[in-house]
Amino acid sequence: MNTLQEALFQVTEPIDFDSLAAIIHAVTTEDACRILPGAPYSLATNLRHAVIWQEHWLAFCRGEAKAAVADEWRAVTADEWSSVREEFLRGQREALALSAQPDLHQDVQRRLLRIAIHGAYHLGQIQLLVRLLAAERATSGEAR
Repeated sequence: MNTLQEALFQVTEPIDFDSLAAIIHAVTTEDACRILPGAPYSLATNLRHAVIWQEHWLAFCRGEAKAAVADEWRAVTADEWSSVREEFLRGQREALALSAQPDLHQDVQRRLLRIAIHGAYHLGQIQLLVRLLAAERATSGEAR
């Protein structure tokens, strides 16, 4: 496994902490779409932002016209949560598969590294939002 693959692998299937898949599949739709007091956006909107940039960079890697980056912080509805979640995970798997190809052009490697770093950045934000949601439930006495 090369360094680029390792970076992407640590976002999709980390060894030292919960995977993003495990984290986001454990979040209810209601919690995913809720904006906590003091937070600028919901967990779902945070992940959608990551999906938009991930797809932008993957399009470059595929040799396609770059996907437009617009309206990246639009609130995600409950009906969209499942597809946003699955699109992020699909893109992470695609990036990991691309990183295994031999002789990747340096520009493709750079875009894949952006996907890994950006994914890790949002993984941390999402984990924090999950913890804040749990803390809010605990202080309100809400059972889950």
